[in-house]
Amino acid sequence: MGGALKRLSLTAWIFLGMAGGVAIGVAAPGVAWHLGPVSAVFLRLILSIIAPLLFGTLVFGIAGGGDLRRMGRIGRARA
Repeated sequence: MGGALKRLSLTAWIFLGMAGGVAIGVAAPGVAWHLGPVSAVFLRLILSIIAPLLFGTLVFGIAGGGDLRRMGRIGRARA
C-alpha cells in the first residue's frame, strides 16, 4: 500500500487533503476549530509568495519588452 501512495499525482494528493479536511470538520469540529491558526499561517505564507512572484513577473515582462514605445502602446491598447 505504501508504494501506491507514493505514485499519486499532485492533484490526487490535493483532493485527498481536501477530503481529509472535510472529514475532520464533519467528524470532529473541535479539532478543526483548533487547526484554524494553522490555516491562517498557511494562507499568509501563500500570500507572501504570490506578491513577489507577481512583481517579478511584471518586471521581467516589462524588461523583456525591449522598446519602450511598444510597451506604451500595449499599456494603452484600445478595447
